[in-house]
Amino acid sequence: MGMTGWSRLRARVAFPPRRKVAARLWNLLPLPFERMAVRIQEPDGARAPAADPPLNKICDHRDWEHPAWRQALQDLGYTGDPTRLHRKEWEFAQGVYGLRTLRCLSPAAAALGLGAGTEPIIFFLAGRLRRVVATDLYAGDFSRHEADPRMLRDPEAFAPFAYHRDRLEVRRMDATAIDYAPESFDLVFSFSAFEHFGDQRAQRACLAAMHRVLRPGGIVILTTEIVLNAWGRHGDYFRRADLLDDLIPGAGFRLAGGDFYFATSRQTLEGLIRLPHEIDRRPHLVLRRWRTYFTSAAFFLEKPIPPGLPEARRAVRGEEARVDLPPLLRARLAVTPTAVTVPSAGRYALRCHVENAGHATWPRSSPDGFGLVRLGAHLVPCVGGPAIQDYGRAELPRDLATGDSADVTIELRAPDAAGTYQVELDMVREGVAWFSSREPSSVTVPLTVA
Repeated sequence: MGMTGWSRLRARVAFPPRRKVAARLWNLLPLPFERMAVRIQEPDGARAPAADPPLNKICDHRDWEHPAWRQALQDLGYTGDPTRLHRKEWEFAQGVYGLRTLRCLSPAAAALGLGAGTEPIIFFLAGRLRRVVATDLYAGDFSRHEADPRMLRDPEAFAPFAYHRDRLEVRRMDATAIDYAPESFDLVFSFSAFEHFGDQRAQRACLAAMHRVLRPGGIVILTTEIVLNAWGRHGDYFRRADLLDDLIPGAGFRLAGGDFYFATSRQTLEGLIRLPHEIDRRPHLVLRRWRTYFTSAAFFLEKPIPPGLPEARRAVRGEEARVDLPPLLRARLAVTPTAVTVPSAGRYALRCHVENAGHATWPRSSPDGFGLVRLGAHLVPCVGGPAIQDYGRAELPRDLATGDSADVTIELRAPDAAGTYQVELDMVREGVAWFSSREPSSVTVPLTVA
Protein backbone atom coordinates (compact mmCIF):
# COMPACT_ATOMS: atom_id res chain seq x y z
CA MET A 1 0.00 0.00 0.00
CA GLY A 2 1.37 3.42 -0.89
CA MET A 3 2.02 6.07 1.71
CA THR A 4 -0.37 8.97 2.10
CA GLY A 5 0.91 12.50 1.92
CA TRP A 6 0.68 12.73 5.74
CA SER A 7 2.63 9.50 6.17
CA ARG A 8 5.38 10.76 3.89
CA LEU A 9 5.55 14.00 5.86
CA ARG A 10 5.81 12.06 9.15
CA ALA A 11 8.58 9.93 7.67
CA ARG A 12 10.56 13.04 6.70
CA VAL A 13 10.06 14.76 10.04
CA ALA A 14 10.46 11.77 12.34
CA PHE A 15 13.59 10.12 11.02
CA PRO A 16 16.30 12.65 10.10
CA PRO A 17 18.73 11.09 12.64
CA ARG A 18 18.59 7.85 10.65
CA ARG A 19 19.57 9.66 7.50
CA LYS A 20 22.43 11.32 9.37
CA VAL A 21 23.61 7.93 10.62
CA ALA A 22 23.40 6.56 7.08
CA ALA A 23 25.47 9.46 5.79
CA ARG A 24 28.13 8.84 8.43
CA LEU A 25 28.23 5.14 7.63
CA TRP A 26 28.59 5.93 3.93
CA ASN A 27 31.56 8.17 4.66
CA LEU A 28 33.23 5.31 6.54
CA LEU A 29 33.11 3.01 3.53
CA PRO A 30 36.47 2.40 1.79
CA LEU A 31 37.37 4.56 -1.17
CA PRO A 32 35.95 2.86 -4.30
CA PHE A 33 38.98 3.11 -6.59
CA GLU A 34 37.22 1.04 -9.25
CA ARG A 35 34.61 3.78 -9.68
CA MET A 36 37.17 6.51 -10.25
CA ALA A 37 37.25 8.36 -13.55
CA VAL A 38 40.81 9.52 -12.83
CA ARG A 39 43.69 7.20 -13.72
CA ILE A 40 45.42 5.90 -10.60
CA GLN A 41 49.09 5.05 -10.79
CA GLU A 42 51.02 2.75 -8.52
CA PRO A 43 54.41 3.90 -7.13
CA ASP A 44 56.15 2.55 -10.24
CA GLY A 45 53.58 4.12 -12.58
CA ALA A 46 54.15 5.89 -15.89
CA ARG A 47 55.26 9.14 -14.30
CA ALA A 48 58.39 8.67 -12.21
CA PRO A 49 58.81 11.06 -9.23
CA ALA A 50 61.89 12.62 -10.85
CA ALA A 51 60.01 13.49 -14.06
CA ASP A 52 59.04 17.14 -14.57
CA PRO A 53 55.43 17.64 -13.43
CA PRO A 54 53.03 18.54 -16.26
CA LEU A 55 51.55 22.04 -16.15
CA ASN A 56 47.89 21.20 -16.72
CA LYS A 57 47.06 18.55 -14.18
CA ILE A 58 45.43 17.53 -10.90
CA CYS A 59 47.06 17.52 -7.48
CA ASP A 60 49.63 14.76 -7.01
CA HIS A 61 51.61 13.81 -3.92
CA ARG A 62 54.66 13.20 -6.14
CA ASP A 63 54.93 16.87 -7.08
CA TRP A 64 56.43 17.69 -3.67
CA GLU A 65 59.38 15.44 -4.58
CA HIS A 66 60.45 17.48 -7.64
CA PRO A 67 63.25 20.03 -6.90
CA ALA A 68 61.99 22.89 -9.12
CA TRP A 69 58.43 22.42 -7.94
CA ARG A 70 59.50 22.30 -4.29
CA GLN A 71 61.52 25.49 -4.82
CA ALA A 72 58.33 27.22 -5.97
CA LEU A 73 56.63 26.01 -2.80
CA GLN A 74 59.45 27.36 -0.62
CA ASP A 75 59.52 30.69 -2.48
CA LEU A 76 55.90 31.12 -1.42
CA GLY A 77 56.88 30.58 2.20
CA TYR A 78 55.58 27.04 2.60
CA THR A 79 57.45 24.03 3.94
CA GLY A 80 57.69 20.68 2.21
CA ASP A 81 56.82 18.57 5.25
CA PRO A 82 55.07 15.50 3.76
CA THR A 83 52.86 15.15 6.84
CA ARG A 84 51.49 18.67 6.29
CA LEU A 85 50.73 18.59 2.56
CA HIS A 86 47.71 20.65 1.49
CA ARG A 87 46.12 20.99 -1.92
CA LYS A 88 45.73 24.78 -1.58
CA GLU A 89 49.48 25.14 -1.16
CA TRP A 90 49.81 22.82 -4.16
CA GLU A 91 47.72 25.24 -6.26
CA PHE A 92 49.98 28.22 -5.58
CA ALA A 93 53.19 26.22 -6.02
CA GLN A 94 51.91 24.70 -9.27
CA GLY A 95 51.09 28.22 -10.45
CA VAL A 96 54.60 29.52 -9.74
CA TYR A 97 56.21 26.39 -11.21
CA GLY A 98 54.17 26.73 -14.40
CA LEU A 99 54.72 30.47 -14.78
CA ARG A 100 58.47 29.91 -14.49
CA THR A 101 58.32 27.11 -17.05
CA LEU A 102 56.44 29.36 -19.49
CA ARG A 103 58.74 32.36 -18.78
CA CYS A 104 55.83 34.53 -17.62
CA LEU A 105 57.63 36.25 -14.71
CA SER A 106 59.38 38.95 -16.71
CA PRO A 107 59.97 42.20 -14.74
CA ALA A 108 58.18 44.03 -17.58
CA ALA A 109 54.94 42.03 -17.24
CA ALA A 110 51.61 43.18 -15.78
CA ALA A 111 49.19 40.81 -14.01
CA LEU A 112 45.52 40.89 -13.03
CA GLY A 113 44.20 38.75 -10.16
CA LEU A 114 40.51 37.78 -10.02
CA GLY A 115 38.98 36.64 -6.75
CA ALA A 116 42.47 37.16 -5.37
CA GLY A 117 41.54 37.83 -1.75
CA THR A 118 44.67 38.03 0.39
CA GLU A 119 46.58 35.18 -1.27
CA PRO A 120 50.39 34.95 -0.97
CA ILE A 121 50.71 34.74 -4.76
CA ILE A 122 49.74 38.44 -4.91
CA PHE A 123 52.81 39.47 -2.96
CA PHE A 124 55.04 36.95 -4.72
CA LEU A 125 54.14 38.52 -8.08
CA ALA A 126 54.35 42.08 -6.73
CA GLY A 127 57.97 41.36 -5.85
CA ARG A 128 58.77 40.40 -9.45
CA LEU A 129 56.46 42.03 -12.00
CA ARG A 130 56.07 45.61 -13.17
CA ARG A 131 52.44 45.83 -12.07
CA VAL A 132 49.99 43.62 -10.16
CA VAL A 133 46.29 44.41 -9.75
CA ALA A 134 44.53 42.24 -7.15
CA THR A 135 40.73 42.30 -7.29
CA ASP A 136 37.91 40.76 -5.29
CA LEU A 137 34.54 41.76 -3.88
CA TYR A 138 36.14 42.14 -0.42
CA ALA A 139 32.63 41.80 1.01
CA GLY A 140 29.99 39.15 1.60
CA ASP A 141 30.44 35.48 2.43
CA PHE A 142 34.19 35.33 1.81
CA SER A 143 35.13 38.60 3.52
CA ARG A 144 35.90 37.04 6.91
CA HIS A 145 38.64 34.77 5.65
CA GLU A 146 39.67 34.76 1.99
CA ALA A 147 38.71 38.34 1.05
CA ASP A 148 39.13 40.54 4.10
CA PRO A 149 38.10 44.16 3.31
CA ARG A 150 41.18 45.43 5.19
CA MET A 151 43.21 44.30 2.20
CA LEU A 152 41.92 47.37 0.35
CA ARG A 153 43.50 49.85 2.76
CA ASP A 154 46.46 47.94 4.21
CA PRO A 155 47.68 45.09 1.98
CA GLU A 156 51.03 44.89 3.78
CA ALA A 157 49.25 43.61 6.89
CA PHE A 158 48.51 40.42 4.92
CA ALA A 159 51.93 40.09 3.29
CA PRO A 160 53.93 37.01 4.31
CA PHE A 161 57.09 38.48 2.76
CA ALA A 162 58.43 41.72 1.29
CA TYR A 163 57.18 43.08 -2.02
CA HIS A 164 57.29 46.31 -4.02
CA ARG A 165 54.49 48.37 -2.48
CA ASP A 166 54.33 50.75 -5.44
CA ARG A 167 53.68 47.90 -7.88
CA LEU A 168 50.56 46.53 -6.17
CA GLU A 169 47.05 47.91 -6.59
CA VAL A 170 44.11 46.37 -4.73
CA ARG A 171 40.61 47.00 -6.07
CA ARG A 172 37.06 45.95 -5.32
CA MET A 173 35.82 44.42 -8.57
CA ASP A 174 33.44 41.68 -9.67
CA ALA A 175 35.32 39.04 -11.66
CA THR A 176 32.37 38.71 -14.01
CA ALA A 177 32.51 42.45 -14.84
CA ILE A 178 36.17 43.20 -15.56
CA ASP A 179 36.41 46.89 -16.39
CA TYR A 180 39.84 47.07 -18.02
CA ALA A 181 40.57 47.89 -21.64
CA PRO A 182 41.39 45.14 -24.14
CA GLU A 183 44.97 43.81 -24.09
CA SER A 184 45.85 45.45 -20.75
CA PHE A 185 47.65 42.52 -19.11
CA ASP A 186 50.25 39.87 -19.86
CA LEU A 187 49.00 37.52 -17.17
CA VAL A 188 45.69 36.80 -15.42
CA PHE A 189 45.54 34.61 -12.32
CA SER A 190 42.65 33.14 -10.38
CA PHE A 191 43.15 30.51 -7.68
CA SER A 192 40.17 28.49 -6.41
CA ALA A 193 37.71 31.26 -7.17
CA PHE A 194 36.34 30.43 -10.63
CA GLU A 195 33.85 27.89 -9.26
CA HIS A 196 32.31 30.67 -7.14
CA PHE A 197 31.79 33.14 -9.98
CA GLY A 198 28.22 31.99 -10.65
CA ASP A 199 26.53 29.62 -13.08
CA GLN A 200 28.02 28.51 -16.39
CA ARG A 201 26.71 31.61 -18.11
CA ALA A 202 28.63 33.83 -15.67
CA GLN A 203 31.71 31.61 -15.96
CA ARG A 204 31.62 31.91 -19.76
CA ALA A 205 31.37 35.69 -19.44
CA CYS A 206 34.33 35.73 -17.05
CA LEU A 207 36.53 33.65 -19.36
CA ALA A 208 35.55 35.89 -22.30
CA ALA A 209 36.54 38.96 -20.25
CA MET A 210 39.87 37.34 -19.34
CA HIS A 211 40.49 36.71 -23.03
CA ARG A 212 39.61 40.33 -23.85
CA VAL A 213 41.95 41.99 -21.32
CA LEU A 214 44.85 39.63 -22.07
CA ARG A 215 47.45 40.46 -24.69
CA PRO A 216 47.91 37.86 -27.46
CA GLY A 217 50.32 35.22 -26.22
CA GLY A 218 49.36 35.98 -22.61
CA ILE A 219 48.59 33.33 -20.04
CA VAL A 220 45.72 32.71 -17.63
CA ILE A 221 46.59 30.50 -14.65
CA LEU A 222 43.34 29.05 -13.39
CA THR A 223 42.95 26.59 -10.52
CA THR A 224 39.65 25.07 -9.51
CA GLU A 225 38.13 21.88 -8.13
CA ILE A 226 37.56 18.86 -10.34
CA VAL A 227 35.48 15.71 -9.80
CA LEU A 228 37.48 12.48 -9.73
CA ASN A 229 34.84 9.75 -9.65
CA ALA A 230 32.27 8.70 -12.22
CA TRP A 231 29.40 9.00 -9.74
CA GLY A 232 30.37 12.41 -8.42
CA ARG A 233 27.90 15.26 -8.65
CA HIS A 234 28.81 18.68 -10.00
CA GLY A 235 27.88 21.13 -7.24
CA ASP A 236 30.69 23.68 -7.03
CA TYR A 237 33.07 21.29 -8.79
CA PHE A 238 33.74 20.72 -12.47
CA ARG A 239 33.98 17.60 -14.52
CA ARG A 240 37.00 17.45 -16.78
CA ALA A 241 34.84 17.68 -19.93
CA ASP A 242 33.08 20.83 -18.66
CA LEU A 243 36.35 22.74 -18.82
CA LEU A 244 38.32 21.06 -21.60
CA ASP A 245 35.54 20.46 -24.12
CA ASP A 246 33.34 23.46 -23.45
CA LEU A 247 34.33 26.44 -21.31
CA ILE A 248 38.04 26.79 -22.18
CA PRO A 249 37.89 26.36 -25.99
CA GLY A 250 34.60 28.28 -26.10
CA ALA A 251 36.38 31.36 -24.76
CA GLY A 252 39.11 31.14 -27.41
CA PHE A 253 41.88 29.71 -25.21
CA ARG A 254 44.16 26.75 -25.74
CA LEU A 255 46.19 24.85 -23.17
CA ALA A 256 49.78 26.02 -22.81
CA GLY A 257 52.54 23.60 -21.93
CA GLY A 258 50.85 20.34 -22.94
CA ASP A 259 47.63 18.40 -22.58
CA PHE A 260 45.71 17.95 -19.35
CA TYR A 261 47.11 15.15 -17.19
CA PHE A 262 44.18 13.43 -15.47
CA ALA A 263 46.14 10.93 -13.40
CA THR A 264 47.52 10.81 -9.89
CA SER A 265 49.28 8.44 -7.54
CA ARG A 266 47.57 6.07 -5.14
CA GLN A 267 49.50 7.87 -2.37
CA THR A 268 47.58 11.06 -3.25
CA LEU A 269 44.25 9.32 -2.83
CA GLU A 270 45.36 7.96 0.52
CA GLY A 271 45.42 11.59 1.75
CA LEU A 272 41.61 11.53 1.70
CA ILE A 273 39.60 14.06 3.71
CA ARG A 274 36.00 13.15 4.56
CA LEU A 275 33.98 16.34 4.83
CA PRO A 276 33.01 18.03 7.00
CA HIS A 277 34.46 16.43 10.13
CA GLU A 278 38.03 15.90 8.82
CA ILE A 279 38.49 19.35 7.27
CA ASP A 280 41.54 20.19 9.43
CA ARG A 281 43.36 16.88 8.93
CA ARG A 282 46.63 16.67 6.98
CA PRO A 283 47.72 15.55 4.44
CA HIS A 284 44.80 17.28 2.73
CA LEU A 285 44.84 16.37 -0.94
CA VAL A 286 41.59 14.65 -1.98
CA LEU A 287 38.21 15.45 -0.48
CA ARG A 288 35.05 13.40 -0.23
CA ARG A 289 31.61 14.95 0.18
CA TRP A 290 28.92 12.27 0.23
CA ARG A 291 29.43 10.45 -3.12
CA THR A 292 31.70 13.03 -4.70
CA TYR A 293 35.50 12.86 -4.65
CA PHE A 294 37.36 15.94 -5.82
CA THR A 295 40.72 17.67 -5.73
CA SER A 296 42.46 20.75 -7.12
CA ALA A 297 43.36 21.12 -10.78
CA ALA A 298 45.53 23.69 -12.57
CA PHE A 299 45.07 25.00 -16.11
CA PHE A 300 47.44 27.28 -18.04
CA LEU A 301 45.43 28.95 -20.80
CA GLU A 302 47.08 30.79 -23.66
CA LYS A 303 45.50 33.45 -25.88
CA PRO A 304 46.66 32.57 -29.40
CA ILE A 305 48.75 35.09 -31.36
CA PRO A 306 47.24 36.00 -34.74
CA PRO A 307 49.65 35.64 -37.69
CA GLY A 308 51.69 38.75 -38.38
CA LEU A 309 50.83 40.49 -35.10
CA PRO A 310 53.49 43.11 -34.24
CA GLU A 311 55.77 42.24 -31.33
CA ALA A 312 54.67 45.36 -29.45
CA ARG A 313 51.14 43.99 -29.09
CA ARG A 314 52.19 40.58 -27.80
CA ALA A 315 52.36 39.58 -24.15
CA VAL A 316 55.73 40.04 -22.48
CA ARG A 317 57.77 36.90 -21.87
CA GLY A 318 61.23 36.78 -20.34
CA GLU A 319 63.43 35.54 -17.55
CA GLU A 320 62.56 36.12 -13.90
CA ALA A 321 64.71 38.73 -12.19
CA ARG A 322 66.27 38.17 -8.81
CA VAL A 323 64.26 39.66 -5.96
CA ASP A 324 66.56 41.76 -3.80
CA LEU A 325 64.26 42.79 -0.96
CA PRO A 326 64.95 42.42 2.76
CA PRO A 327 62.69 39.90 4.52
CA LEU A 328 59.41 41.36 5.75
CA LEU A 329 59.07 39.11 8.79
CA ARG A 330 62.47 38.44 10.34
CA ALA A 331 63.46 38.37 13.99
CA ARG A 332 66.57 37.84 16.07
CA LEU A 333 65.83 36.19 19.40
CA ALA A 334 67.94 35.44 22.48
CA VAL A 335 66.42 33.75 25.52
CA THR A 336 67.25 33.24 29.21
CA PRO A 337 67.44 30.86 30.92
CA THR A 338 68.73 28.51 28.25
CA ALA A 339 67.26 25.41 29.98
CA VAL A 340 64.44 24.90 32.50
CA THR A 341 63.51 22.21 35.04
CA VAL A 342 60.10 22.49 36.71
CA PRO A 343 57.65 20.19 38.53
CA SER A 344 54.59 18.78 36.80
CA ALA A 345 52.06 21.54 36.00
CA GLY A 346 54.45 24.13 37.46
CA ARG A 347 54.63 27.72 36.27
CA TYR A 348 57.79 29.21 34.79
CA ALA A 349 58.87 32.25 32.77
CA LEU A 350 61.30 32.86 29.92
CA ARG A 351 62.82 36.24 29.15
CA CYS A 352 63.42 36.82 25.45
CA HIS A 353 65.32 39.67 23.81
CA VAL A 354 63.58 40.29 20.47
CA GLU A 355 64.92 42.41 17.60
CA ASN A 356 63.01 43.44 14.49
CA ALA A 357 65.38 42.49 11.67
CA GLY A 358 62.70 42.69 8.96
CA HIS A 359 61.22 45.17 6.54
CA ALA A 360 58.15 46.43 8.41
CA THR A 361 57.21 47.80 11.82
CA TRP A 362 55.78 45.29 14.30
CA PRO A 363 52.50 46.71 15.64
CA ARG A 364 51.77 45.94 19.28
CA SER A 365 48.01 46.30 18.84
CA SER A 366 45.23 46.52 16.27
CA PRO A 367 41.46 47.11 16.55
CA ASP A 368 40.58 43.40 16.30
CA GLY A 369 43.92 41.71 16.93
CA PHE A 370 44.66 41.03 13.28
CA GLY A 371 48.20 41.75 12.04
CA LEU A 372 49.71 42.58 15.42
CA VAL A 373 52.99 40.89 16.38
CA ARG A 374 53.48 38.79 19.51
CA LEU A 375 56.04 36.44 20.96
CA GLY A 376 54.64 32.92 20.86
CA ALA A 377 55.65 29.45 21.99
CA HIS A 378 55.30 25.86 20.79
CA LEU A 379 55.80 22.81 23.02
CA VAL A 380 57.34 19.73 21.40
CA PRO A 381 57.77 16.44 23.31
CA CYS A 382 61.20 14.92 22.83
CA VAL A 383 59.78 11.39 22.69
CA GLY A 384 56.46 10.82 20.95
CA GLY A 385 53.21 12.67 21.42
CA PRO A 386 51.74 15.61 19.52
CA ALA A 387 53.20 19.10 19.65
CA ILE A 388 51.23 21.97 21.17
CA GLN A 389 51.41 24.70 18.52
CA ASP A 390 49.87 27.48 20.61
CA TYR A 391 51.53 26.93 23.95
CA GLY A 392 51.65 30.59 24.95
CA ARG A 393 51.72 34.23 23.87
CA ALA A 394 53.28 37.43 25.19
CA GLU A 395 52.67 41.05 24.15
CA LEU A 396 55.33 43.45 22.96
CA PRO A 397 55.90 46.45 25.26
CA ARG A 398 55.49 48.85 22.29
CA ASP A 399 55.56 48.99 18.51
CA LEU A 400 58.96 47.92 17.20
CA ALA A 401 60.32 49.60 14.07
CA THR A 402 62.96 47.98 11.88
CA GLY A 403 66.18 47.63 13.92
CA ASP A 404 64.41 48.24 17.24
CA SER A 405 64.49 45.68 20.08
CA ALA A 406 62.85 44.94 23.42
CA ASP A 407 62.80 42.39 26.25
CA VAL A 408 59.64 40.30 26.46
CA THR A 409 58.73 37.89 29.28
CA ILE A 410 56.50 34.95 28.44
CA GLU A 411 54.84 33.00 31.26
CA LEU A 412 54.11 29.32 30.65
CA ARG A 413 52.71 26.28 32.44
CA ALA A 414 54.53 22.94 32.34
CA PRO A 415 52.59 19.91 31.09
CA ASP A 416 51.16 17.42 33.57
CA ALA A 417 53.19 14.50 32.23
CA ALA A 418 56.80 14.19 33.37
CA GLY A 419 59.43 13.98 30.66
CA THR A 420 61.65 16.07 28.40
CA TYR A 421 60.35 18.69 25.99
CA GLN A 422 61.51 21.49 23.72
CA VAL A 423 59.98 24.96 24.06
CA GLU A 424 60.27 26.78 20.75
CA LEU A 425 59.92 30.58 20.90
CA ASP A 426 58.98 32.37 17.70
CA MET A 427 57.35 35.63 16.65
CA VAL A 428 53.87 35.48 15.14
CA ARG A 429 51.97 37.98 13.04
CA GLU A 430 48.43 37.18 14.08
CA GLY A 431 46.25 36.00 11.22
CA VAL A 432 49.20 35.96 8.80
CA ALA A 433 52.11 33.67 9.72
CA TRP A 434 54.62 32.47 12.26
CA PHE A 435 57.91 34.09 11.33
CA SER A 436 59.79 30.79 11.11
CA SER A 437 57.33 29.49 8.53
CA ARG A 438 58.90 32.09 6.19
CA GLU A 439 62.48 32.27 7.41
CA PRO A 440 64.21 30.51 10.35
CA SER A 441 64.22 32.77 13.39
CA SER A 442 63.08 30.73 16.40
CA VAL A 443 65.05 29.74 19.52
CA THR A 444 64.64 26.53 21.51
CA VAL A 445 64.79 25.95 25.26
CA PRO A 446 65.04 22.39 26.67
CA LEU A 447 62.35 21.77 29.31
CA THR A 448 62.51 18.97 31.89
CA VAL A 449 59.30 18.20 33.80
CA ALA A 450 60.05 16.27 36.98
